[in-house]
Amino acid sequence: SRSATASAATAVGQMSWTVTADVAAFAGGAATNFGWRIQDRTEGSLTALTSTFASREDATPANRPQLSIGYYP
Repeated sequence: SRSATASAATAVGQMSWTVTADVAAFAGGAATNFGWRIQDRTEGSLTALTSTFASREDATPANRPQLSIGYYP
């Protein structure tokens, strides 16, 4: 089990994470790329919180997830 490399406070609307260090570790061979998991901080507890994320098939294009990459060689 890996520890979190990024986190975000509960928010309504757009959420983003900086994963530069993860990608550098993947590219440099220092870490294995198993992707990322988004989970609620209280997952598995008695406190019920809900987060909803849209899929790429969402009827509203603005709600669809995006991956933005800035590459600087």
